[in-house]
Amino acid sequence: MKRRRFLFGSSAALTGTGLLVGSRGTTTAETQRKMQIQVEGDEDAYLGMEIPETFEFGCKETFNIPLRNQTNDPLSRVDGSANLSGGGIQLLDYQFPDSLGLGEQKPLTVTFSCGDNTQAVGEFGFDIRAESEGGHTLINAQRNSEVNLECSCIDRQRIVLVGFAPKSDTNPSELNPSVEPNWHDDDGEVVGIKWKTDVAVEEVVLHGGAEWYRYRTGSSTSGTATMDQKSADGYANERDFEGIRGQKVQFAGDRNWRCKTSPCDGKAGWVIRNSRGSFGGGKKTPAQCGNVSTDTTSE
Repeated sequence: MKRRRFLFGSSAALTGTGLLVGSRGTTTAETQRKMQIQVEGDEDAYLGMEIPETFEFGCKETFNIPLRNQTNDPLSRVDGSANLSGGGIQLLDYQFPDSLGLGEQKPLTVTFSCGDNTQAVGEFGFDIRAESEGGHTLINAQRNSEVNLECSCIDRQRIVLVGFAPKSDTNPSELNPSVEPNWHDDDGEVVGIKWKTDVAVEEVVLHGGAEWYRYRTGSSTSGTATMDQKSADGYANERDFEGIRGQKVQFAGDRNWRCKTSPCDGKAGWVIRNSRGSFGGGKKTPAQCGNVSTDTTSE
């Protein structure tokens, strides 16, 4: 994800009380001197903000936008407003840091939400006001920036477990997989993940509710996966196999049954379970399901 750096400062040397402003802003001094955006590294830049060119998120997501104090004074008061225009996407909330110490960087947090699979080019705008103790430094900065807004929001099952199928010459214990939440639904449940392994895997399998999704990785060591039929390489539902003893499924082309205790196609693998929105280290799984319990207790 590319980011654009905006540095706000005076277009001329400071005099008097040292009033500072940002892009498209003016001081409250009598001169009402106009200021301009400065290039990165300019010695007259006093407030820096880094805005992504693209915001990618699920139904609702909070982003941290770095805000940096480059003045010669601690800023004891920082506030402002933010707005967003873009079809089908809303700016639910924003929060500026209360203060910025000398050279300190803190986030401006913004929360976006959307409907199903919304993509738009929008304009993200903000108005920043900052002041040092005693009013020696004043900043009043305004900026509108065109951004890409990419939202993927579908009513999906939450992920209960993630399975990893190693290559045939790899011991599952060598995988050392890690999983991080990547997408959340509107209720905050994890419906997509980022994964990484030390050695290549053939498949990553997601399970939640009665649904199963298979992702063929092409012998990769990292990637993403979501509970989504369109992006997955295979989909199976336990309800389609109700005559089979236990909760077992098969994807098209499978030669063996898959289940929660053995999610790989007839080979030993590794499984990591979702524990209240986070994923631990997991454990090795056997090659076959055996007599799978019919217990349907939620995990």
